[in-house]
Amino acid sequence: MRTLVGALVEDMVDAARRLAAHSPSQRLDPPLTVVLDETANYPLGSLPALMSDGGGSGICTLAVLQSLAQARDRWGRDAAGAIWDAAIVKLILGGCANADDLADLSRLIGDREVREWSETRTGGAIPSSTSTSTRRRPILEPADLRRLPLGYGLLLLRSAAPIMLRVTPWIARRDAAELAAGRAHFENPDRGHA
Repeated sequence: MRTLVGALVEDMVDAARRLAAHSPSQRLDPPLTVVLDETANYPLGSLPALMSDGGGSGICTLAVLQSLAQARDRWGRDAAGAIWDAAIVKLILGGCANADDLADLSRLIGDREVREWSETRTGGAIPSSTSTSTRRRPILEPADLRRLPLGYGLLLLRSAAPIMLRVTPWIARRDAAELAAGRAHFENPDRGHA
């Protein structure tokens, strides 16, 4: 099935690119969103190019990966890096166990200044002294990233500061019944027209 799914996606994207090329703005209107869950499980040789230039033609791609290691295994180190770099929005969830990737993410998130106090006790008649210093520390250590709790994610959006999000499943939203009704209508459009 994975080869069939990969071929279907490649064919759909190729058709969308041709439509965009023939439109006056060279973009699809309305845009096409390609949602690729478990992306590395099916062959998509064009994904690095689609991630980097698809948005310019109105093809927005959402690629879901279990890990960067999975992407490196599927597309190779350079192409996986290109996919990562081309993603304008990155949502990081807990559970990654690759120490190098976690350390890279920690450095990408950045540092903060932390004030530290130290006290020197000399004993005897001389009183102790206190000094302060400022040090740079990671905003999130690699271990903190690995342990992000279920229901939380770290959003990296272009050049914005990292944003910690509470991720709510759609079934827990206030409008879940309305969404489910719309989904049921989409899955069976003739249902109410008998």
